[in-house]
Amino acid sequence: MNPIALHAANPGPMTGTGNWTWLVPGRVPTLIDAGVGELEHLEALERALGGAPLQQVLVTHGHLQKLEREGRAARRADRWSVVE
Repeated sequence: MNPIALHAANPGPMTGTGNWTWLVPGRVPTLIDAGVGELEHLEALERALGGAPLQQVLVTHGHLQKLEREGRAARRADRWSVVE
């Protein structure tokens, strides 16, 4: 397994230069932490997927102000599962 680091392109006072998300390619392409939906991040995700569909998104934590924006990347996944 060789996860691909993707910068979320969301610099700010709470994130410094910005957060990182991780794409685990393979049979079930998985994005760990969805970022906040910045266009630059979504485009990097599409390039890293290389035409493969995003199968699942694992969100390790959430912030109320980010939940809708996180969905921009998560909506690219073929299915949703919630594990608490």
